[in-house]
Amino acid sequence: MIRGKNLNILKKLIYGLLLALVMIFAYQYQKPILETGLVLSKAEEHIKNQEIGGEDFSDIKIKDLSPKDIDMFLTKKEGFFNRLTNQQQWHITVDYKGSSPTIVLDAYNGKFIRTYGPLD
Repeated sequence: MIRGKNLNILKKLIYGLLLALVMIFAYQYQKPILETGLVLSKAEEHIKNQEIGGEDFSDIKIKDLSPKDIDMFLTKKEGFFNRLTNQQQWHITVDYKGSSPTIVLDAYNGKFIRTYGPLD
């Protein structure tokens, strides 16, 4: 009789853990992505603080640029876990002074990933 009670408790514990794992996975899969205004300000911050391809962008003001000078798009991150949980990243290309540096940021927290460019 005691064995049956322990087995039921163990089953409930396993079902509870499975439910918790499913909920954590669902949240990771559908985390909210940063809005474009915040992404642009984070990109400007990163461009100002580094020299890209020998160019100095410390005087850039993204808000003063026309929309045609800014190209933004989301891509999936590489790697098994990132693809499994639908992790994404922002690519922001800014045409400025004849150069086009691209900043790559995490789509969920704006963390800097890398810079490449300027592209000619």
